[in-house]
Amino acid sequence: MGGDTPALELFAAIVELLDGKKLPFQIALLGTPDVIKKFANMNTLDIELIPVGSVIALDEDPLKSVRSKKNASTNIGMQLLKKKRIDAFVTIGNTGALLAASKIHLDSLKSFSRSALLSLLPSHKKPMAVLDIGANVTSRPDHLLQFAKMGIAYQKTVGIKNPKVGLLNIGSEKNKGRKELVEAYKKLKRNLKAQFVGNIEGCDAFDGHVDVLVTDGFTGNIFLKTCEGLSKFILTKIQSSDAKELNPDCYPGAILCGVKEIVVKCHSYSSAEAIVQGLYGTYELINKNFIRQLKQQLT
Repeated sequence: MGGDTPALELFAAIVELLDGKKLPFQIALLGTPDVIKKFANMNTLDIELIPVGSVIALDEDPLKSVRSKKNASTNIGMQLLKKKRIDAFVTIGNTGALLAASKIHLDSLKSFSRSALLSLLPSHKKPMAVLDIGANVTSRPDHLLQFAKMGIAYQKTVGIKNPKVGLLNIGSEKNKGRKELVEAYKKLKRNLKAQFVGNIEGCDAFDGHVDVLVTDGFTGNIFLKTCEGLSKFILTKIQSSDAKELNPDCYPGAILCGVKEIVVKCHSYSSAEAIVQGLYGTYELINKNFIRQLKQQLT
């Protein structure tokens, strides 16, 4: 709930996509009583229905709404995570509210002073982890190092033994960009050594040379949404099996890194296909012990 598409319309599409499939996980749906009542009639997947008191809209003030709407779906989801009632929380709601609720209800991983959102983008070789894509507008060099470690941890969960890291910048030379980026280059090189391949320009990001692309949340969000918009444009112009891999709906949502639980944020305008991919992607994070991988990066 809380996204661009009416909840019942979205739920119906998700049920249709999953109907007849044997799922390796169980779904619990959080919704207001009116939605839960109507959805119960179309629930053919044995989805557990959990009523909540309210929903935080996309245009609401994040921190104010989290504090005033204590029975909102975002708050309830975080509380269920804290109590180990659920293994992961997937949402298309207000990103700011999600971040605020995670800070209020969930414990942070030690040594990670900031959380970050990680998203996957295709490249010539394999999907590339990009972070931060919107949790923080600005980031210090030490934050970017933390983001790099988060990305490394994720890629290790999918079988990449020695992930390569790049820093998104306006040029490949080590002294390019703002002073924060110059300092970040030095910090990444010093701490990650051979894993850090240097600065990566936007035009080279998809060559497949890096497994993790690090940037601040402002730049990362623009980069991600520009890429998604371009891929949708291309998909309307060409028809091929390879082109389907460009579809952003083929990749799970952004992963909130830095807290001790698994939280996945899908776009507010996510289609049913995108949410289903988010569910399967979230299951893989649980199955491959993503949080344990994050913790190991701190040792």
